[in-house]
Amino acid sequence: GQLDFVNCGHDASLDFGSSLAIDAWFAAVPSVSGAGQTLVSKWGIDSEDQSLQLGLTPDGRLTCTVHLDGLPEAQRFLIVTSEADDGTLVDGLPHHVGCAFSVGSQGEGAAAKTTWKLELFVPGRPVRNNSGSALASSVPIVTIHTSSTDLLLGMTQPSTDPETPVPIVEQ
Repeated sequence: GQLDFVNCGHDASLDFGSSLAIDAWFAAVPSVSGAGQTLVSKWGIDSEDQSLQLGLTPDGRLTCTVHLDGLPEAQRFLIVTSEADDGTLVDGLPHHVGCAFSVGSQGEGAAAKTTWKLELFVPGRPVRNNSGSALASSVPIVTIHTSSTDLLLGMTQPSTDPETPVPIVEQ
């Protein structure tokens, strides 16, 4: 329903590791409060309890943030957001979107690199990405941060009161 959300709970099987792919179908209208809207999240209030958040900006662009382990502090949050010319997604119509995160390697020996990439798909086609690389000797492994926060589908920013969650679509 329009104001519903699903709490999938927390289990080790819901931790993302070093790769993920998420597809979502939804219909959203602009938020009355002007806030962004979340489609899928494991995102607590404290940064140590944040893994992934896929949602919409207040102006209807798709955005995804992942909290990464294995990188220097300044690079730990990888963000990618669609542009206005990719279209608004808060028009009340059904939309199919997705995001994918992967880690890889390039080269061998002293020149070997660890690579990572976060990519957005609207509707089913790649529109934007954010990627990086580092020498494997300094960044041997990159993973999505493990969070004890529940996996939520269709909820906005986490409420400070767990009994009063904020749904994805406000009327």
